[in-house]
Amino acid sequence: MTMNHKEYIDWTLIEKSFNSKLSEEEDAQLSEWLSESSKHREFYLNAVKESNEDFEEGLSALKLSDLKADLFHKIKIRSRKAIYKKVLLSAAAVIPPVILLFSLFFFSRTNTNQNIIADFSPGISKAVLVIDNEKKIDLGDSICNIDIGYATIQSSDNQVTYNYKNQFTESPKINNLIVPRGAEYSIVLPDGTKVWLNSESNLEFPAKFIGETREVSVSGEAYFEVASNEKLPFIIKTDDFSVRVTGTSFNINSYADSKYSNITVESGNVIVSFPEGGQNQIGIGQKLSIDRDTKSVDIQYVELGISSIWKDGIFYFDKETLESIMTRISRWYDFMPIVISDDLKQLRFVGKVIKYDKASKVLDMLKSTEYINYTIDGQRIIIY
Repeated sequence: MTMNHKEYIDWTLIEKSFNSKLSEEEDAQLSEWLSESSKHREFYLNAVKESNEDFEEGLSALKLSDLKADLFHKIKIRSRKAIYKKVLLSAAAVIPPVILLFSLFFFSRTNTNQNIIADFSPGISKAVLVIDNEKKIDLGDSICNIDIGYATIQSSDNQVTYNYKNQFTESPKINNLIVPRGAEYSIVLPDGTKVWLNSESNLEFPAKFIGETREVSVSGEAYFEVASNEKLPFIIKTDDFSVRVTGTSFNINSYADSKYSNITVESGNVIVSFPEGGQNQIGIGQKLSIDRDTKSVDIQYVELGISSIWKDGIFYFDKETLESIMTRISRWYDFMPIVISDDLKQLRFVGKVIKYDKASKVLDMLKSTEYINYTIDGQRIIIY
């Protein structure tokens, strides 16, 4: 095989990448090399797989003698002056019973989408506030103040708040904050609790918390920062479980079309109760998932901040199937996803992607792994 000298790589860069000890310049060198050839990525995949074993045996199994010869020669790579935007993206091919995972540090260059005519813009700040189950108020990113009698509703900076005029003594009215596909919004509840709502989500809450508890209902995905009040427990109801807290932060993901419903705690503790009976207490760094079909419950520790990173403008994929990824991003970009085969649906990816780029940016990053391709047809994105 004849290789261009720009494809050569110093083996120590690959070795250092296993322990996350690469400098930014070394990251750039390795990323460029990985992006240039599927054989490079195949080699790296097997290197990761065999990293806990004798690597010479891994090389023998690969039968990539041409790459072996090149890799073990320390040849300098001429660095390019172009400015890259770093996006960590990786793909795992599911080969039962073992999942093979390799990493691709992909630097997206400018003008990568020159040939794309159709595209989908990212979501915007948008919601509908339904007052007393009657009056509908459209909310956006502009500032507005609306008088509803007992309070003034203020909307600004992607957030809605209530300012009460007098002591609220009447029976609390039920309000709904509805966030459609292709949107996000947040709210400060009457007690000071802050809630961020992801696309296609709904929060039902009283105009004022009166009584011995503070109760709301949620569907879709929401991140809560509950105002502390030990005398008035905060209760969140979903179709699959209810959560009881006094003051804590956590993320709930409970979309009706998902196989699983889950809650991840980022501070404090919560008690999760189920309609069929029984309950679990989970604390900081723990994620509880319930299988909607079997009703089985799984609790595991996860990295803090990952479950809620969506509210900070990032898509994070943690060994997530392509089917799940397409469902998630379709809510944000508001398109219909079609993945043509079950094998493709089960491909798994790991990575972080900025969600305020257009859809083609995210899709190009997935495509760069050379596991998939895509086409945009009207409101559909077809993965093949």
